[in-house]
Amino acid sequence: MTEPRLRDRLDDRCQQFSKEARPLEGRWLLEQSAWHNGHTELQVGDLLLYDGSASLRLGATETAFRRPRLSDNERGDYQLALDAIAAIADRTDLVGEEMPSPLLPAELGEQSRPSQLEELLDAVFERGHLDAIATRPRLSMRYETELLPVDRARRLDTAFPRHLAAHSECWAAHTLGGVVPKTVLARVSEDDADIYEHRVYARLLDHLERYLRGRIGKLSRIAARYQQGLEFNNSEGVDWQLRRDICAVWGEAVSTGEADKLLGRNREQLAHLERWLKRIRALKWRRIKGFDGGSLYQAIPRGAQVGLSLVPTNLFQHDAHYRQLRQLWTAWLSATAAERERPVQVLARRRADEDRYERYIGLLLARTLQAIGFKINWLSTLSAQAICNRWSDAVSLENREHTWRIGMNGHRLILVPSAPPLDANTAADWTTHMCDEGHELRVPCLLHAPARPDTLSPTKHLVAGHPALQLSPLDLYAQEKIHTLVAGWLWQRRLVGYGEVFQQLPTPVANAWPEAVRDLNNGYALCRPVSDNDWQRLREALEWHACPELRDKIVKRKIQLDHLKRCPDCSQYATTFEPNSSGFFARCNCGCIWKLQNRNFLLEKIDKNRNANNNPQSFQSSGHRWLQVTIKSE
Repeated sequence: MTEPRLRDRLDDRCQQFSKEARPLEGRWLLEQSAWHNGHTELQVGDLLLYDGSASLRLGATETAFRRPRLSDNERGDYQLALDAIAAIADRTDLVGEEMPSPLLPAELGEQSRPSQLEELLDAVFERGHLDAIATRPRLSMRYETELLPVDRARRLDTAFPRHLAAHSECWAAHTLGGVVPKTVLARVSEDDADIYEHRVYARLLDHLERYLRGRIGKLSRIAARYQQGLEFNNSEGVDWQLRRDICAVWGEAVSTGEADKLLGRNREQLAHLERWLKRIRALKWRRIKGFDGGSLYQAIPRGAQVGLSLVPTNLFQHDAHYRQLRQLWTAWLSATAAERERPVQVLARRRADEDRYERYIGLLLARTLQAIGFKINWLSTLSAQAICNRWSDAVSLENREHTWRIGMNGHRLILVPSAPPLDANTAADWTTHMCDEGHELRVPCLLHAPARPDTLSPTKHLVAGHPALQLSPLDLYAQEKIHTLVAGWLWQRRLVGYGEVFQQLPTPVANAWPEAVRDLNNGYALCRPVSDNDWQRLREALEWHACPELRDKIVKRKIQLDHLKRCPDCSQYATTFEPNSSGFFARCNCGCIWKLQNRNFLLEKIDKNRNANNNPQSFQSSGHRWLQVTIKSE
């Protein structure tokens, strides 16, 4: 049987699946159907994802994924991000224009509501069932055989005559009447705590402690994210327009009053959980009354385990305190069922996570195009056309092969969503790739990646080899990152050909060329605004004396110039627009500056209240109103 072929989503190259390769989860597409570890048949175009097994087997070939190593905090943040995209994706309908906020939704605040296990735990603590078991457990009587002096023996072992006859050292004297014993084999009784019900009790305390630690960590993370959103409005060093934009997106997810309410409820539940965790830990050291063996928990060996399905013993059925152990165990099983999924269930869940994250990236794209000024017309659930009258831009939007593709003038910006968790080693292989001879740029978008300073503008991701872009509902800048990335890519397309010099023109066209831009760079170019009269005269000359190809090129440069002389931020006409030998410089009354120099485009919005020396502009401070983009030639 031949190994199945795989295709890399980043560089679009195919390779044969082999046992030597250790693939990255979520990066590869199947080029032919194959059975995944023998339990699920993957079809052509399906993603290769992890199912929780130690190995990866496709057909007859077996290898293993490269797995990341995550800390508990990283694992908690990742799970919180998954919960967030699940809540957002459930309310997203791009075709129906249902586009909720891409930031942490209010539904996650509802996770502070006590679960069934927590409600039961509260009742059990309130009635003192666990305390009663810890201090007055049902102990078993254990008998052991020991060699004791005669005066200390209370109950003789049935085998003591045989032992005494065989061991003369145990005799005190040997008389005519028989042997006078010095020591005898006696039975000694002891209270024994190590019974099945107490093993369940000890392991339940371990499970509850682990569960409560996880819940406290999760609710603490949710509270921290909501607190971050509330405090962002007063953050220093952030341009007021960026602060307004991000707060508006955040406000769509949760209002200030609602966030305060959720935070209050969250902190109240956190206080309950921390109090229960403290009591669980105290129970492990609670001494049994009248028992010399210390606490009940310590009396049970650490290696003593019990099955997930409990045996219905008499104590579990008839004792009021022990009956609560069985109910708590059942509630814990239900609350942690996801931790015991079978491989087929794990794979199905991870495929659902990928679909939700894919929809989330589509949501970010659609909202960004609308914010830029595009009107989106959905042709189907997977494709759309978008037009921006402000710039005369027309782009296509398509969801294909688990990617989102924006097309314009034969060029494509492809976003590659990937939801699996990553550490520093595995994230290093997710980088931007240039394909199709520079006409196609593939930018990986990750739900979770190792924490790193991310102060660079997302436009840096438009360069091949740059690390992946992290986009998560936990990041207040998520939509701003996509906005900056797409805006930078659009500027690359808009500025191609600016200042094109026409060396040879028909004489009537050359004579009609506007005087202000004549003979620039030893030729003819449209690189500064021209009056309506000058353009009308040139247009007439083009109609009569230029071939269609030349006429279209010059008209295209005129339209390009008309767009460039208007402010990218407020759409007003520039007060200053000056060409130079390598580009142009433009300024608007609103404080916006946009300029092109040596193929480097810069857009910045000057805030009069900002101290430029102490607070230099950056993506973190200005968002999409600060762009640095390299313009490539066709």
